[in-house]
Amino acid sequence: MAQQKTGKTKTAKRSEETQEKANPEQPQNKSVFEGRYTVKPEFWDRVLDLIPPWGDEIAAIILIVFGIVSLVSLFDVSSNATISTAWSNALTTLFGYGSVVVASGILLMGVLILLPKAGVVVDFPSRRVLAIEIAFLTGLALMHLTRGDVEWRAIARAGEGGGVIGWGLSIVVGGLFGSAFAIFVYSTLFIFCIAFVIGVRWTHVLAVLGAVSKKFREMGEKLSKLPAPVPQQRVRAAPTAPPLVATPITETSRRRDMILRIRPNPDHIPPSQRPGAQPAPTPRPETESPTAPLEAKTPLSAELPSAAMPSNHIIQEFNAIGKLQEKKRKSDEQFVTRPDGRVKRYFTVEGLSESKKTSKRDIPLPPLELLQDTSIRPPDEEEINTNVVLIENTLLEFDIDVDIVDVKVGPTVTRYALQPFKEKTGEEGEKVLERTRINKIASLANDLALSLAAKRLRMETPVPGESYVGIEVPNKNPGIVALRSVYESAFFHDLMKRKKSPLLIPLGRDVAGTPVAVDIAQMPHLLVAGTTGSGKSVLMAAITMALVLNNTPDTLRLVMLDPKMVELSRFNGLPHLLGPVETDGERIIGVLRWCT
Repeated sequence: MAQQKTGKTKTAKRSEETQEKANPEQPQNKSVFEGRYTVKPEFWDRVLDLIPPWGDEIAAIILIVFGIVSLVSLFDVSSNATISTAWSNALTTLFGYGSVVVASGILLMGVLILLPKAGVVVDFPSRRVLAIEIAFLTGLALMHLTRGDVEWRAIARAGEGGGVIGWGLSIVVGGLFGSAFAIFVYSTLFIFCIAFVIGVRWTHVLAVLGAVSKKFREMGEKLSKLPAPVPQQRVRAAPTAPPLVATPITETSRRRDMILRIRPNPDHIPPSQRPGAQPAPTPRPETESPTAPLEAKTPLSAELPSAAMPSNHIIQEFNAIGKLQEKKRKSDEQFVTRPDGRVKRYFTVEGLSESKKTSKRDIPLPPLELLQDTSIRPPDEEEINTNVVLIENTLLEFDIDVDIVDVKVGPTVTRYALQPFKEKTGEEGEKVLERTRINKIASLANDLALSLAAKRLRMETPVPGESYVGIEVPNKNPGIVALRSVYESAFFHDLMKRKKSPLLIPLGRDVAGTPVAVDIAQMPHLLVAGTTGSGKSVLMAAITMALVLNNTPDTLRLVMLDPKMVELSRFNGLPHLLGPVETDGERIIGVLRWCT
């Protein structure tokens, strides 16, 4: 038997070799490839048999619960849950506003799986499912394109619009052909997909267009049969006198036109400018007579003398700051009486000017006269006190009665110190502190910016180390911080004497105008960052100038690397440099290795 099996095996091998020789193009290991990479139908049958009959119900329940959790996390109902918040952030980052549709779709999938169990069969072909998916993607792109912002990537990072997917689809078409063309393309696709899902066909569209054209044709035929209207002659009405009281004035110029000066309605005039309000006294020139016409002061009544001033004339000159009080001593603070009787502090610019203080420099060091002398010009008293009145009156409109206790003038902004409490006398004569919540003041930042007509307004609630709230208002004429003005300040002079560090450099001034300096020896690293135009290059130039001004080439050596080739080339030729400013990338790497 063993010999017979062996003989059969050898015979089979010979027959296989004969077939291979007869068909040389057929691979020798065909049966091996078929057995390894071909999945037999019985495999999927066995996999489906392993799934229990109640597996689809479990999957449907999981999808329903997951969809509900997704919707709840999107609406931030359970914000304390870490996993829910992470899942919500992932959905909004990917799909933006479409994350609600995704969460609802997960819930709907679970419901559709359970419907056949209840005897409800939903016949939804795969073509319509594909149309819904395309409509959803085009909707994400449209939500991103119609967001009204040019920075599409920033919208996606914020989880708005169509998210990252909407951003990617927007770039595909909008980045090449513009947002208008992209909106047209995606809108057309969205309409076609929705029409296909709801079952609209071309025959329906043609039928609707035919019905509309038929209606228009019938309407045109009816209008053509109507008699033409007889044109009526227009009768000009006789000119009537204007209801408003007007005063004609004839100009003695080339064109003699009639100018009508309309008197304003007294009810629409602010209370401080209504008839009967007394304007602040202003000095009258000696050459001006009391009965002279008010031509220069009030152009509204240039031809009317003061005796013939109409009763409803607007008072143009109104001093909102008030009348200055007399000081008993020169060292006392200046106070002013407001038009409503309140007594407030009046701020002057005499104490706001900075005192200069310089010391004798060594002979080898370059003199400070090489630098441009630019002093900071503080705002005038009228601007400062007008802003004080606007801040106090705006807060008083919201029942917040506080005082401005101090003013700090900086090069670009002025900080007004607002004291959030006020000392008042109680019913029995005792002193009572009436406090105001800081949050209540901070919530009125937009109202203060509106009343001050400021482009931006920053509030410090409170100022660190102080017992007041800081309101920073931009100056009308911002100043320039020069390097020499910081060097010649008393603060920097005292700091240099106290520190005695050759690497002490001035950085500039803070919002209060106080010089800011730092010692590089105490800083292991220095990172200068900021947006375009924020002053990074100016700061680097100032640091370099400060180091060169305070040190000789014998005590200080500099190595400058400039990959951009635009910032530091101006310093070529300084005796403090070990070599020229390096701009080549390979040489920069070599210089860094040599330094380390």
